[in-house]
Formats: sequence, C-alpha cells, structure tokens
Amino acid sequence: MMEEILYLGNIIFFIFLWRIILQVLLSVIQIFLKKDRSSTGDEYHRLYEESIEWMRQESRKSHRR
Repeated sequence: MMEEILYLGNIIFFIFLWRIILQVLLSVIQIFLKKDRSSTGDEYHRLYEESIEWMRQESRKSHRR
C-alpha cells in the first residue's frame, strides 16, 4: 500500500516536472523567435524604404522628360 502511494507520488512529481521543463523550453523558443522576427521585420522595413526611394527616383525621372 505504501509503495503504491510512493509510486503514484513519483508519477505526479514527474508530470509536474515535465510540465515545468516544457514551459521553460517553450519560453526560450519564443524569445529566440521574437529576436528572429524583429531582425526579419527590420530587413523588410529596410527593403520597403529602398523600394519607396526607388519609386520616387523613377517618378522624378519621368517628370523630367
């Protein structure tokens, strides 16, 4: 009887331990994804600015003609 209670206690303990480990891993993964996303966002913003500048230059060229 006592062994069964200890066995059940160990199972419950490891279930909670695995949940905590999974939550920590998911948080770390989200932090890395946010870092990657921000750098990608900066890259898209830079490309957007370059394309806007290119369109402005093209429109100036067409107005000069």
